[in-house]
Amino acid sequence: MKASAAPTIHSCTPAADMSTRPASDSSAISALRTSATAALRAKPVTEQDFHRWLSCLSHEIRNPLTLIYSSLQILEKEYPCVSGSPLWEQTKGDIQYLIRLLKDSSAALRDYQPNVTVFSVQEFFEELILSVNPLLHKQQIHIESSIIRNTPARMDSHNQLFVRADRPRLKEALTNLLINAADALSSMPASHDRRIRLYADIPGENASAFCLHVRDNGPGIPEEYLDTLFDPFVTHKSNGTGLGLSIVRNIAELHNGTVSVETGKDTDGTFTDFCLCLPAVFPSFTPGSLPPESSL
Repeated sequence: MKASAAPTIHSCTPAADMSTRPASDSSAISALRTSATAALRAKPVTEQDFHRWLSCLSHEIRNPLTLIYSSLQILEKEYPCVSGSPLWEQTKGDIQYLIRLLKDSSAALRDYQPNVTVFSVQEFFEELILSVNPLLHKQQIHIESSIIRNTPARMDSHNQLFVRADRPRLKEALTNLLINAADALSSMPASHDRRIRLYADIPGENASAFCLHVRDNGPGIPEEYLDTLFDPFVTHKSNGTGLGLSIVRNIAELHNGTVSVETGKDTDGTFTDFCLCLPAVFPSFTPGSLPPESSL
């Protein structure tokens, strides 16, 4: 009988002296215990209180996980050989997923108090594109923005279009849609002309709705996915949390608006078009000031 070979033991030598490590955050555990105790003692507990506590719970769990991920990165520098194990990459990926899930859960449960301002749509689009361009450039995705100028009465003397909304929340919603579009396009072959179109539309001269679109020329969305697309924790991506589109819907509802999706084929091939419609568009006025409610 042939004797089995002895297992090979790989010696990991530290690449550098990494004496500074993230310390475990006992204050986070203490804060979690305090918030949990307070929630359990509160009678009666309203749905708003419950959501607030769950948001706090997500935040407190995310902090230690972030520290754990930082420790893994330091260990990888100190002991380079660990990066050769598929379990190492799987572990890092799992922690990243948990951090993202907790972040999205906290955002979905947050009790938003809208901070409404008036701002230029053109400038808003420029800010959005600047934020996502590094990701799109890495994936060889071209993005363009435009305003469909079918309603000149809605423009000011400088041909600018303004909207009244909570700018950070609106940016969060459209960033989610842009990342989704990038994810869809990443599944297309490298030879594909990957494109995203970010555009604004006002459907009709006297329409009160203002629509923001994110359109990509990716593979499209199967029809059987559409009914539950905006439901929380429903995802068809291997690394998705199922909360991104739910958050977009919540932000739309925060503005008394809607979000919808159209997918199919046109003369250029398959496409997916997410449309975020808000009820407030304004003609010319001084930027930064809120017009009277009667002009909504």
